[in-house]
Amino acid sequence: MIGRVGIRLREAAIGFRGGWRPWAGAGSVLWLLAACGGPSAPPQSWSGLSSGVVTVSQPVSPPFGGPRSATYSTPEAVAGLRSALVTHHITVGGRQGTSSGCVGGVTVTLTLTLRGEKAPTQGQAYLCGGRQSGTIGGDVAGLLATLRLGP
Repeated sequence: MIGRVGIRLREAAIGFRGGWRPWAGAGSVLWLLAACGGPSAPPQSWSGLSSGVVTVSQPVSPPFGGPRSATYSTPEAVAGLRSALVTHHITVGGRQGTSSGCVGGVTVTLTLTLRGEKAPTQGQAYLCGGRQSGTIGGDVAGLLATLRLGP
């Protein structure tokens, strides 16, 4: 499959098969995005991020499973959080995946305050058995690892 995609893109780029066709390149790129799943939503840049709280909790009674929270409010901390959000393609909103009845996973809550917004943006993800569901998209497990909040 990848070989055919590469050949198709090369043909479009050099105008192979019947002369130069400037529209073929754009069509091939769109075809490639569709074949690879393409982006489902535009990535969020989080450029207006002014503070954030990340909470990780497990359904185990304290003291073993109490929630852990990290607050990001200084300019340096917010810049680190923003970088991690962008690196792991984190989006908030809409339903991502479905819960498969897994028990014993980790619930992640993001509360992100954006400049000029009246209410914070909130999202929640449930990680269990290698699957992710909730209203947070992207690599939530990777985000937790980067922020050193992993389970």
